[in-house]
Amino acid sequence: MHDCGFTLSPSASRTAAAQCDDHTHKRSPPRVSGHPGASALRCSAHDLLLFGSFNLKDTPNAGSPLSSAAIDEMHQPQANSDDGQYGLGWWINEQSGYHVLFAQGGTADSWTLLQLVPSEDIAVVVVTNSYAEFVGGLADKILSVLLPKFAAEAKSPAGTATLPHSNRPTPLAGKWAGSVLTCKGSVPITLEIGSAGSVRGQVGKQPVTDLADASLDPSGGVYGVLPGDSAISDAPRHRYVLELNLFLHGDGLVGAAVSRDGDELPHWVKLTRTK
Repeated sequence: MHDCGFTLSPSASRTAAAQCDDHTHKRSPPRVSGHPGASALRCSAHDLLLFGSFNLKDTPNAGSPLSSAAIDEMHQPQANSDDGQYGLGWWINEQSGYHVLFAQGGTADSWTLLQLVPSEDIAVVVVTNSYAEFVGGLADKILSVLLPKFAAEAKSPAGTATLPHSNRPTPLAGKWAGSVLTCKGSVPITLEIGSAGSVRGQVGKQPVTDLADASLDPSGGVYGVLPGDSAISDAPRHRYVLELNLFLHGDGLVGAAVSRDGDELPHWVKLTRTK
């Protein structure tokens, strides 16, 4: 992997695709945030494919830092992970009868996906210099061309996997308080979840407001978007929102708050029920 690193060589800088802000659509300069390992690594599509081949064990190397058993362990669900859907750096999914692994990342001006189907020895790479909704499903469209069974599942009637909303009271009903943890300290966050599923919240000194795009999982998960606070490290200088993805763990709600419209970096969140 010669075209992958935290900084671009002079020659790579001349050939690298320009990053484009997904809101203004103007070119944005390369930048490194306070979380360089999460947002500053840049790779060519070819190098990402080489990394995928390594994970598929297509390129055995006596000097490899990982054994075959270690690679297998990375691809297995880890204890206490998100319903058994997360390994070590890889999301795990059963899709159209195939065991599928994928890893993705991006900022406000770039997006990347590496998707593997180990049983078929297939790796798919998607690299874009600005995010748009259609690129999120591009890897599945590619797999639908390569795998007839995958294509047949993709053509199933829309909505067949959608479960109706339950009328049962949510187990998350009540008031919750906690913190968004950053490298420069914690920022307070509160949520108030109604028994019928309404959700209101507040981050830092922002006003209390309804969660946008709110949804509650019957098993104890909550998703939604709140106005972000400038006290959060790496927060954009302009107004932005935080995307919350939380799960019931023991007596608390834990998960991630991701700053949209900025570097899209995750921060750990933990709340406990206060009432």
